[in-house]
Amino acid sequence: MDVKVIVVTGGANGLGLAMAETFLAEGNNVAILDVDIGPTSIEHQRYIDFGSLLITKCDVTNAQDVKTAIAAVIDKWDKIDILINNAAQASFKLFEYKTLEEMQREFDINYFGYLRMIKEVLPHMHRNNAGTIYNVSSLVGLVGFVKLSGYTSTKGAIESLTKTLALELKDSNVNIGIIHPPLMKTESAIPLGIPHEIMEDPDEIGKSIVLKILYRRFKSVVTSNLTTGIFTKLSYKYPRMIGNLLDRLTNSVQQTGGD
Repeated sequence: MDVKVIVVTGGANGLGLAMAETFLAEGNNVAILDVDIGPTSIEHQRYIDFGSLLITKCDVTNAQDVKTAIAAVIDKWDKIDILINNAAQASFKLFEYKTLEEMQREFDINYFGYLRMIKEVLPHMHRNNAGTIYNVSSLVGLVGFVKLSGYTSTKGAIESLTKTLALELKDSNVNIGIIHPPLMKTESAIPLGIPHEIMEDPDEIGKSIVLKILYRRFKSVVTSNLTTGIFTKLSYKYPRMIGNLLDRLTNSVQQTGGD
């Protein structure tokens, strides 16, 4: 397999880090873009270069940051084969108590952050006449979830954006699709109140998703395993039913005090 150049946003922790580590383990060159790239002693640095790994400080809400980060990747490897848009933020609060500024912040990261990255990367993919873009989505963007009105809205918007760009790019050699991870055991998921037993390990999920991206033909929707694939299909087809199911599960756990 040819060595690929992969850019992962929000790659300093969680699913993003797990994907970046697997891409590296499979012998590829990886650029991790994140607003927080390491401990205090290196926070003043913009780039940390480890040969096949470039860690780049980048705030996806800042167009100049995005431009500078992508320029650094091109300067080092002269191409970008795969872009994984993964950076995200979620504010866990009932809609009535959430400010417009909080929701705008979520959109600036989760939606416009993706747009800024795609705008900057796409010309390089067209120049090379090849490339793949994956936008990390979420099942809650399909079915809704209490106290996540901003986050779910951004993910719903990403679904529509990806479908539209797929139509616009269908005659090119650039593919664009969605990654649908399952609910995972991450710090950001703790406030959701989802039953712990139905949540999965982000390291295992990241590895599974990356191996599918690298070694299987392109798919417009990538999931980590059969169970998640079935659940995703059900969420697309029966969003209200799955949304109500998640809501009941969450309420049941909260009422019993379970984790």
